Amino acid sequence: MLDISLNIESTRPGACCKMQTIPHHVVPDPKMTQANNKDVNIPGAVSKHSTWYVAQLRPGGFARAQLNLRRQGVETFMPLDGHARAQKGRPKPGLKPLFPGYIFLHTNPQRISFQAINCTYGISRLVMRDRVTAQTVPQALISDLWQRCDVEGRLLPPPAFKPGEAVRIVAGPFSQFVATVESLSAPERLRLLFEMMGQAVRVEVAGSDLERLA
Repeated sequence: MLDISLNIESTRPGACCKMQTIPHHVVPDPKMTQANNKDVNIPGAVSKHSTWYVAQLRPGGFARAQLNLRRQGVETFMPLDGHARAQKGRPKPGLKPLFPGYIFLHTNPQRISFQAINCTYGISRLVMRDRVTAQTVPQALISDLWQRCDVEGRLLPPPAFKPGEAVRIVAGPFSQFVATVESLSAPERLRLLFEMMGQAVRVEVAGSDLERLA
């Protein structure tokens, strides 16, 4: 499972300038979020002077921040989650940022100041390590996320579970139990076998409620 820990401070460096207004409805540019495109290098992989940072967005500001950062020559990236979301028992399809409310950006602070980033329409503030230092994001993390996405920036599902594979249940009444996959019982559901109180127990669990053991 993907695990990202960022130190988020509420401090915002410098006073903000007047923001530029652009149309409210903006469609995200897939070229700014595409990944795993063999014709495009992993962003930032060969850069020596620029660094990846993470910024907090204003409500509904993802596409607007992306567009305005691009206008300033700042590269952005945020994987999109294309999995259906349950809402009141019904799936709600659609693409949403993997980390809602945040966006990764790649820039050289010697060329564009942090204050200018904070003043970008759609951006609330850079995530700060302390009062003067912005939180950086490792290139290895960006590269790993980039390679896990398709050409439209959507995070690809993990490989299908196989019979005999050891898994951990992460949701439901058997959460945290380690089990063995017996078979695929229905679309997106698996039949598992595990031991509880000395007895063999078989259950059916959705694939989304499982994780592979490291």
